[in-house]
Amino acid sequence: MKLLNRFFGYLKKDFYLVYKRKKFFYLFLGIPLILALLFNFFLNPVSYKLNAGVCDLDKSSLSRNVLTADNINFKILNEENCTELLKRKIILKEIDFGIVIPKNFEEEINNLKQSHLKVIYDNTDVTFSNLISWKVDAEMYRFKRRVIDEINKNLKEDISVVEKSYSVFKDYIPSSLKNKATDFEKNLKNIKELDTEFILNPIWTSKEPIYEEKIKEKAGIVYVFPIISLITILMLSSISIIYDRKNGFLTRVKSNSFGLTYLLAKVLFFVILVFVQFLIVLSIFFFNGIKYDLSLNFLVLVLAVGILNCLTGFIIGFLSENEGIAVLFSLIISFPLMLISGIFYPVQTLPKIVQYLFLINPLSYQISLSKSIILFNQLPKKDWVYLSILLFLISFWLLKRDKLFK
Repeated sequence: MKLLNRFFGYLKKDFYLVYKRKKFFYLFLGIPLILALLFNFFLNPVSYKLNAGVCDLDKSSLSRNVLTADNINFKILNEENCTELLKRKIILKEIDFGIVIPKNFEEEINNLKQSHLKVIYDNTDVTFSNLISWKVDAEMYRFKRRVIDEINKNLKEDISVVEKSYSVFKDYIPSSLKNKATDFEKNLKNIKELDTEFILNPIWTSKEPIYEEKIKEKAGIVYVFPIISLITILMLSSISIIYDRKNGFLTRVKSNSFGLTYLLAKVLFFVILVFVQFLIVLSIFFFNGIKYDLSLNFLVLVLAVGILNCLTGFIIGFLSENEGIAVLFSLIISFPLMLISGIFYPVQTLPKIVQYLFLINPLSYQISLSKSIILFNQLPKKDWVYLSILLFLISFWLLKRDKLFK
């Protein structure tokens, strides 16, 4: 009973600390809100419509067909020196990019010659120019497909006319030319069956994902939630250790031999904080129209993320002299953990030594857990439990070291 009272006393102390020190509270709530909102509402360029200026020098029906796209608003400019006007408007940010359709655009395509489109853009804005390139290529692919289909259709119609004409004169061909006529007939048939797409793209590659495309919408939280928890809980848990040390609380804990109870109470406290963070992040994703099948497995995710991050933060706190160093240490260690977690680079392409570090990276376990539970509602392997036990033993050992508190 005494141990239980101690346990809840430690837990109450940490909740009071968050209430008393407002910056803890703002940090705990602010980071999840800001990062989740950024990810959902500001880092999603799919719904953005580009504004394009157009110099249509051909003014044909085919050139007008170029100017039909779902994600691009086209404005035709009829002034003289149209190309220079496009460049000025791009510099002044009146339009995002420009398109120049040259004369004889339709005529060259009808004559089966390669035609040309010029895209003008601001190459000093690298990220935005990449977005323009992606959207223009996507829309032009659809237009090219329509052109190729139309060419196929016209070609088959022309060959059908030739076949009918040939059938009229076929019976009047001299016997000495019968073999050549047969070859001509076969070649004509082959040409009719030839697909112009084969000339441009002889091998067609299709990509078939294992899972349905909708799963990509749900995948954002798989990375956002562990990263948010990592940054905030590392700082808060490490600072809480520093605070207890400065007030002599750790000395009393050690002298009363309640170190195990102290650590367990702290772990539970930060798991509760992680649970609140998870609800905040999940609510923002729900508000953005993304639905998840909730189950008790989500509690396992919260438990794992909370335990791994707070124990890592405890170690940072025990090894730091003051709050400033603990915060700096937490931020410094967060970035390398993200680099070797598979967020930015595929783990398979990294050097072997980095792949071994991946196996002991708390964040990689959290992302793997998030993917299994959030996307597939499946309980993953219990490897994270072994890492948690290791981190707990290290924390308990550091707690018992005398010289850290002298």
